[in-house]
Amino acid sequence: KVNINVAGNNTLENKLIGNVNTPAPIAEAGGKIFTKTEEALMLTSRPKYKYILGLDFVTSKFSINLNNTLFGPTKFSNADLFDKDALRVEFTPNVLTDLGVTYAFTDRISLSVTAQNIFDVYPKWKLVALNSDGQATLNDADALRLQKNALTFNGRYSITTYDGSQFNQLGTTFMSQLIFKL
Repeated sequence: KVNINVAGNNTLENKLIGNVNTPAPIAEAGGKIFTKTEEALMLTSRPKYKYILGLDFVTSKFSINLNNTLFGPTKFSNADLFDKDALRVEFTPNVLTDLGVTYAFTDRISLSVTAQNIFDVYPKWKLVALNSDGQATLNDADALRLQKNALTFNGRYSITTYDGSQFNQLGTTFMSQLIFKL
């Protein structure tokens, strides 16, 4: 038996309605309770769309499933950016592929092995200027390096930033399960 699965979602509109009022004592101290980072967390940091196309092949003993997940674009005003009004992190759409194989020894015992992100896909991101100050940072190699270091744990994890959690950030991962049904 072969099954085809299609699923997805679109975020058509995600916007803030009204103003966020910072309490007077916080405002008087120069603080805000709703920064660009909080705004991004609520409105733009999750994918604009996500679609999954899956195939399942099932026999009496074996089942194999293959899923492709397309993550749409996201935008994030990261808390570590020196000037959140000048720069933003943007993630480009990408596809992750997962493969699972299950073998049923009996009606009650089966073994499942899954490989997630089998093509070892990582998020692709870039810094985008929001104004002339941001463009000046992008044009200055030292300033740009400092920004990237702040986003990627001093450049040690340049494949991703900590706000790309919609993607598998660990590369290809494997899982196996021995399942007993009572």
